[in-house]
Order: sequence, then structure tokens, then C-alpha cells
Amino acid sequence: WVINNVDVDGVGKGHVPGDNEFSAFQFRDASDLTIQNSSYKNVVGDGVFLWNVQDVRILGNDFGTPMGESSDNLHSYLMKDYEIRGNKMSFAGETDSGKGNMVVQESENGVIAENIFILTGHGHYGIGGTIQNGLVEKNHFIGRVEGSWSVGLNVTETLGSPSTVNNMTIRNNFFDGVGMGIYTWDGNGAGTAYRDNFQVAGNIFKDMRDGAVGAEWPVGGNGTC
Repeated sequence: WVINNVDVDGVGKGHVPGDNEFSAFQFRDASDLTIQNSSYKNVVGDGVFLWNVQDVRILGNDFGTPMGESSDNLHSYLMKDYEIRGNKMSFAGETDSGKGNMVVQESENGVIAENIFILTGHGHYGIGGTIQNGLVEKNHFIGRVEGSWSVGLNVTETLGSPSTVNNMTIRNNFFDGVGMGIYTWDGNGAGTAYRDNFQVAGNIFKDMRDGAVGAEWPVGGNGTC
């Protein structure tokens, strides 16, 4: 599938809270997918929803603020061998969503680079999830939610046991006025959750509210920072 130069406006007006069937584009159990050079506005639900997909490229898209209480601009689960590059994802507009720009839960072999994530006003996270063998570089995270938690890169739990994230590199990103820059935690309940070979280097943290890098028990790890 190739989706190229498509303008999306007003999709998902029949959204039911808690139902993930409402999105501009949704793919399950798919491979060899490219979504590029497209725009999204007035979407009620996720802009793009991906479940168990591989060989994915999300390139040069412009995502406006989504509506719907559980909506993200991009939500994925079990995505493998992917590149997400050169996109703009915003949460600056009015919304009833309590989420953020992008979820990459239980993903593998991914590159997330040169994107702009705008959290100003309503975005609780720029990127949330886990990447095994992943690279996050040269992204710009802008702004935060006031009076609530807000994180540029939120490294969360895996859904299985043990909840471990291996070989994740976070480098040369700009965290610009976000709540916390990089935060890792785990709610898996399976004991210590390891972050093995966790590499953090060359990032810029400016005007942070809650600090640059943080970890919450039961996370343990090794690497460089």
C-alpha cells in the first residue's frame, strides 16, 4: 500500500469512546506500507492506527490535533522494521483527548527521526512506547501541558513478561520547553524492568519544568547518558 499526497478532513465523526475502529487510516496484519506527504485535520479518532504491521514508512505528513478521548495522531502496536521521518504532529489545538502525538507500543527495529512533536497546551507525550533495537534522533519536542504530566519521550512498559527494552538509542534531539525530556517507567507488575544498552547522547534540554531524564522504580538498566 502507498498513500501519497492525501488530504484528510472530518473523518471519524461517529467516534465511540473506547472504540479504536475510528481512524483516518487503519491497517492490521499488513506489510510493505508507505504513508507520505499527506495531511490530517478534524479527525475524531487516531490519524493512523497500525496493528501487527512490518516494513512501514511514515514520511513527511502533517497531523493536526485529533479529537476523541483516546486519540493519538499515530497509534501502533507490534510494528516492525519501520521508519517514521520528517512528520509534524501537533497537540496544540483544542481537544478532548488525554493522550499525545504517537504511540509505538511493543515495536522493533525502528527509526524515528527529524520529526516535530508539538505538545503545547494538550499533549501528554511526543512519543510513548517501547522500541527494541530502536533509534530516536534529531526530533524536536515542543511545549507541554500545564498542571499535569507531560513528557517528550515516554519509554513505557512492554505487555509481556519480563518487561525489558533492549538496544534503544536516543541522540541529538531537542527537548524545547517540555515537562520532562526522557522518562522511563513500567507498570507491568512483573518485577524489575530492564533497560539494557540504553544510550542517551547529544540531546539538548531547554526550559524544562520537571527535569531532563528520569526513571521510576522498578526500572533498572545499563548504558550511557
